[in-house]
Amino acid sequence: MLHLPLIALLAVAITDRPPEVRRTSNPAVSCHLDQTTPLLLVVRLRNRFRSQLDASVIPAVEMRSAAGAFWAPFSLGGSSLPMNSPESLGLGPKEERSYTLQLERLLWDKTISALWPAHTLRAFTPPGTYQVRVSLEGSSIERPQSRWVSSGACGTVVLVPLPAARGGA
Repeated sequence: MLHLPLIALLAVAITDRPPEVRRTSNPAVSCHLDQTTPLLLVVRLRNRFRSQLDASVIPAVEMRSAAGAFWAPFSLGGSSLPMNSPESLGLGPKEERSYTLQLERLLWDKTISALWPAHTLRAFTPPGTYQVRVSLEGSSIERPQSRWVSSGACGTVVLVPLPAARGGA
């Protein structure tokens, strides 16, 4: 009989423990479409913490509309990201960095595809109105098994058909 209250007390102590809070070290992502230059995207990454952030990341732009969803992985230098080539991202405590991308210079494909993007924007995506997002999938350099995703909405872009080329005579 003496063991029963001890077991009940132990069970209460275990279940009353607060859940562990796991701090993620992913950066904040914000972005906007430049209003003066068509299809120019400005991406801002910010380390939200008071410690250095060193990560391996795959940044990507995603465009969604009724016509479908398309994505373009990009390098932090502003060009298309080669397959299986994550970027190294280092941000100091509370540091913020901006990157500028020309959406027409990136390579695109459908979001759900077994193929790495290899098409130009206008050759692959139909005309229409698209919601644009930027996502950053990554992992900490010191803990590669801990993966995270950060994303931010950028705005709306309208792709219009390009005028047909005129034949010369």
